[in-house]
Amino acid sequence: MKKLFLTLFIILSIIIVLSLKLTTHTLGKYVNKIRVGSFVLTIGSESEVYLFEGENFNQLVKNRNSNTIIFDIYDNYPDFRNRTDGTNVGTYLDKQVESDKIKLFYENNTIYVLSENIIKANPNSQALFKECASLSKIEFNAFDTSEVINAQEMFGSCTSLRNLNISCFNTKKVTNMSRMFFNCRQLRIIYVSNEWSTESVTNGSRMFFNCINIEGSRGTEYNRNRTDHTYARIDGGRRNPGYLTRWEG
Repeated sequence: MKKLFLTLFIILSIIIVLSLKLTTHTLGKYVNKIRVGSFVLTIGSESEVYLFEGENFNQLVKNRNSNTIIFDIYDNYPDFRNRTDGTNVGTYLDKQVESDKIKLFYENNTIYVLSENIIKANPNSQALFKECASLSKIEFNAFDTSEVINAQEMFGSCTSLRNLNISCFNTKKVTNMSRMFFNCRQLRIIYVSNEWSTESVTNGSRMFFNCINIEGSRGTEYNRNRTDHTYARIDGGRRNPGYLTRWEG
């Protein structure tokens, strides 16, 4: 009888070990599901730092009357590394606490957002730069948008923007582009790369509404009846009109 119980115990132990190995291989170690705004994300055991959610970041920059925002790494701005006047703008999604790994600095009408590594945009980047009316230039030198889901009104009413280079943007997970460039009246050229995609978008209404100066690379001009995400593509001329331009840099 004892031998039978021992045999059953060994078999059960083997099954449990194999199950754990399969789970780890399939899902990764210590996988957690956490809520970010209205989204549920799956993350691993290594906590990653993201930029604040869009509306929270916006509150820090909207009323500063800055002309330029630069996203970059400290290696390119070493003088900032030891400064103590930076504002923390990084957060761990699974802990909902701030981190000092992404900091924001003000200097000479310019906002610098710096980190030791590439800055990961928050999955909820709604209204990130909304109504930053004085903002005429944004440099995304170290910026990763691969986890962004909500880009609603990201650049809404940035009325001083003329050219926008978002060639680093990976938008394959974005589902909401509604009013993304809404009321950017001076915006003429938007540069993108092959990482740009609208394949997951379910809401792209009024994306280019009142972008009266927008022009695609093949000459497609603003049409008030063509303002949704179906025109958020590299301009193909009359047969395939779009408002975007491929970045060749």
